Amino acid sequence: MPLRSFVKRFLYLILAFMLTAPLFTFVVSARDEALPKDYSSFRVDPSSVDSKGISPMSGAFISPWLYNGFTDTEWEQEISEWKLLGIEYIVMADVATVNIDDDYSIQAAFPTKLEGATQTSDSVTKIFEKCSANDIKVIIGTGNTSGGWGYIDVTSPANVETFKKVCARFADIAEDIYGIYHDKYKDSFAGFYFAPELFNSSQVDNEKNRKRYVDGLTTGMNMLLDRLTAIDPGIPFFMSPYVNLFGGSWVSKNYDNLSTFWKEFFETGHFRDGDVLIPQDSCGAGGCDAAHLEDMTKAYRNAVDNCGKDIKLWSNCEIFIQPKDLNENGFTTWSTMPIGDMIEHFYIVSKYVDRIFTFAYPHYIGTVTTVDGYYNTYVDYLKTGVLDSEPPKAPDTFRTMFNNAGGTMCLNVYWSGMYDNYGIHRINIYKNGEFFTFRVPDRKNYASARSSYPNNFYDLTYTKDTTETVTYEFEPIDCAGNVGERTTLVVEPGSVPNGVKLGSPYKGPKEPEPEKSEAPSEEESESSESAVTSEAVSQPETEPSASRRGLVIGICCGAAAVAAVIAVCFAAGRRKKK
Repeated sequence: MPLRSFVKRFLYLILAFMLTAPLFTFVVSARDEALPKDYSSFRVDPSSVDSKGISPMSGAFISPWLYNGFTDTEWEQEISEWKLLGIEYIVMADVATVNIDDDYSIQAAFPTKLEGATQTSDSVTKIFEKCSANDIKVIIGTGNTSGGWGYIDVTSPANVETFKKVCARFADIAEDIYGIYHDKYKDSFAGFYFAPELFNSSQVDNEKNRKRYVDGLTTGMNMLLDRLTAIDPGIPFFMSPYVNLFGGSWVSKNYDNLSTFWKEFFETGHFRDGDVLIPQDSCGAGGCDAAHLEDMTKAYRNAVDNCGKDIKLWSNCEIFIQPKDLNENGFTTWSTMPIGDMIEHFYIVSKYVDRIFTFAYPHYIGTVTTVDGYYNTYVDYLKTGVLDSEPPKAPDTFRTMFNNAGGTMCLNVYWSGMYDNYGIHRINIYKNGEFFTFRVPDRKNYASARSSYPNNFYDLTYTKDTTETVTYEFEPIDCAGNVGERTTLVVEPGSVPNGVKLGSPYKGPKEPEPEKSEAPSEEESESSESAVTSEAVSQPETEPSASRRGLVIGICCGAAAVAAVIAVCFAAGRRKKK
């Protein structure tokens, strides 16, 4: 073949690629554009907030009632996730309880040496042992109180006196813990944590009241801080207040006033350089939201920058949801926050804080405690920079029966056919077009082995005497926050039980094979979903996603275009040769 003809054909191939490349680009990027927000722009460089892992979070809270039930294998799994993500600090606050109504007696979760105190468990030793063996730092509580934190409202002399006595007992507990653990776990002993949560009291909106409020709080707080300084001035002190911007007249909603309060509180209190303000973002409990989070975080930043001391500002991001639209006994209501929302909150606070903690990774994302979907979704995002946008598939096969629930023989519905490529976050259930209830995954609580995706609900109002036809709709939301299309179940009078055979229940990223036999009885109880798979994420080959189908079409079209151009080139060459 002459060199000139070869060059011409090569140029034709280049032209073909240039013409078809946009098609490939469009199809591949279609998945990124499916979500309403560009979550890739919410990426936070972990090093910008002092995280040593792939995630910007570098710390988390944990409760002993959770980890006391961990096996050695579960501890290894949990800590391996901490290390991958970059979690190097653990806050364990539940070290002891001060009984205000019983002469300030103490019940301790460690082998206390305090006179008159009683030991109830040894959770403190366990957390130091596990964290020390894995180079994890522990921020340990100074105690908590029974009966709530009403004494923090120091608008009365009586509350000031109670607060002083509480702080004195906290100092006793801190001194006891330091003497038992510090020398043995010196490299892990990272700080003392103040468990009672200060809040945005309306007292800060008036200058005179604010001064009285600051004076009352620091009268007690200084007793604790002075004792801590005497114990070891190099160990920082941590506080984690919350806000309720949507509360009533008892809270302040003025960012400037809140900033001034914290500035004056740190100025007046005997805080030391290196102490840490780690406020809750309150987006999980509902006291704040993404729209207000930046202004709130800026207020904290202004306070620590202008208080005359080197107070550090970290963030305690709430990664749970406290739903208020379900009041049914026997079902989990609190759940993990969709990963998309969590990512957005990390991004907002990262512009103002030095570190990001969560309340709480082990409770709401860790695969030892909850379903794998949240962890897999988040790790995929961290590694790819793109949040999953594949919508989940709602259940499509339903089995109805009458069961006893809450003392009422009522309609119970079980389902199969639900699917998501990572995991299901929530199923919303509608009745005759109106929101009715929801189901979220169970989590492992109080050493219970249950951790499962939802597979049933009941309707107390639908009994054997119901004579109307009822339509239920099922709307799935996945762990990223994607909402799937609804499916429908129509229940007519006399149709229950319907005897429908269910397929295998959804247990995780891989779609299980449908069962051929009658649904086993264990599927007809909440505990049937106790086993959760941790298999690698994969798409079901039987039902390719829209983005996958588009990609295949794009490749085929591109290949056809290239083939057509090549054919034209060779045809032109042959005609010229003849």
